[in-house]
Amino acid sequence: MNSIKENERADVIVLGGGLAGLTLAIQLRQARPDTSVVVLERGRPPFPDAAFKIGESTVEIGGQYLVRLLGEDYLERHQIRKSGPRFYFPSQRNEDITTRLEYGTTDFLPIHSYQIDRGRFENDLRAMVEEAGATLIEGAVVGDITLTPPGELNRVAFKRADGTPAEFSCHWVTDASGRGRRIQKLRDARIPADKHASSAWFRVKGRLGPGDLVPKSEEAWHARDVDDNRWLSTSHLMGKGYWVWLIP
Repeated sequence: MNSIKENERADVIVLGGGLAGLTLAIQLRQARPDTSVVVLERGRPPFPDAAFKIGESTVEIGGQYLVRLLGEDYLERHQIRKSGPRFYFPSQRNEDITTRLEYGTTDFLPIHSYQIDRGRFENDLRAMVEEAGATLIEGAVVGDITLTPPGELNRVAFKRADGTPAEFSCHWVTDASGRGRRIQKLRDARIPADKHASSAWFRVKGRLGPGDLVPKSEEAWHARDVDDNRWLSTSHLMGKGYWVWLIP
């Protein structure tokens, strides 16, 4: 349900209705209930659980932000509490994880972090955005963006899901489009990196943690994991030329 009609004026336009854009809309409405916020999102829900989106693993400061914004009860019931980072430093030929120096916690940290199911999470956030009184327009394809000097209204043109053209004027345009980088491209603000790196990731069905890489006969090694929390860490296996993460 949208509280603002297209071709009207808003205080803030948020480009992109992913995790960043949706949480920003909620935060703005909580802090400034009189501020009108419109989120323009190209996608259309519902999104599947375990959606293929990068950015599922929060650190403690991110977890604290989500707790303050959404409440700890929601996160504890619908997401996975994590056991902090865990590091396995190189040892010999790195063929036996039990010979590596392990650095991690044996219990949950006082400040919680969470493993987020982005599909489920963003479906929930959409409902929270509208409950907070922001306007969410899905299936919106953003076109021209006109950024003006201070004191003048910016303009954002877009097409609705049915192809109908529309436009908003606003005081602020916030780019939460991720790799779409709408404002960065508009302002030609890209700063090239002088170094290049690459990575790949994939999912494994079911639970997989460091303990699954070690035979049960290594009783002393397994005994250190008193509460079976190792698998709830983001585990880092490091060696020359590689850096592998195991994420729950």
